[in-house]
Amino acid sequence: MLLRTLAIGLFLADLAAASVCKPKASSSSSSTSPSSSSAPSSSPSCGYNLVSDPNFADQSAGTSFAWITVGSFAAISVCPSPASSCVYLNLNYQHSGSFSQNVPTTAVGQTYSLSFDYEIIDAGISINCVIPSLNDAGNAESLSFTLTPPESDSWKTYSTTFRAASDSTSLTCTGSASDFDNDWGYITNVVIELPCVQLEK
Repeated sequence: MLLRTLAIGLFLADLAAASVCKPKASSSSSSTSPSSSSAPSSSPSCGYNLVSDPNFADQSAGTSFAWITVGSFAAISVCPSPASSCVYLNLNYQHSGSFSQNVPTTAVGQTYSLSFDYEIIDAGISINCVIPSLNDAGNAESLSFTLTPPESDSWKTYSTTFRAASDSTSLTCTGSASDFDNDWGYITNVVIELPCVQLEK
């Protein structure tokens, strides 16, 4: 009887130990890993040049007419090195001219950057550019700047910033001269973009 009782006791002890060591089944749960869905299909908002045909190559080839050129301005494919294409101002034949383009500036009130390369050959020439902008008070005004000849005949880079006054901004440049003897000018690599750093502030 004693041996039977002892055997039953050992069996119950082993059974209890087995139930304690048996791992619990894991319960199912939804995954919390990051979504692998693609980025929104909307157009890039910063860090991209918004100007169409920025070096006037398509216009000079006659395949695109993103720029409006009037009078003495014309897009050409033979420009001072290293530019391969540009807009050319020749005031010898027509004494005035302009070029312009509307660019999308959907981040109204944000600051955009504008830059381009230019070369002016004769001392009598000047190119005046105008672009709408918002002042510090938030009122619309025209940002105007004038390009004049550098000390030597070489490419220079002009750069500035403006605050978008509307979702479409027009850049317009007009050429003039005090005389009309070898009055030539060239502009290329026009860039208007919304800097991404601004969006991170």
